[in-house]
Amino acid sequence: GSGITDAVLSAMFDPFFSTKEVKKGSGLGLPMVHGTMHGYKGHILVESRTDEGAAFRLLFPVKREN
Repeated sequence: GSGITDAVLSAMFDPFFSTKEVKKGSGLGLPMVHGTMHGYKGHILVESRTDEGAAFRLLFPVKREN
């Protein structure tokens, strides 16, 4: 891809934010993933460079048994 602009990076996890045309998306996908990950004590890391693309890393907690 072409990467994610700083303006989009700062809002992409906000509910109802979308870069799609009207009626082409609800803007709830990333906020739902974000909420689910944080609900399970996980994290989402996003790295993006203009004209080089973006990478998402989902960090899941590990349950350790005694």
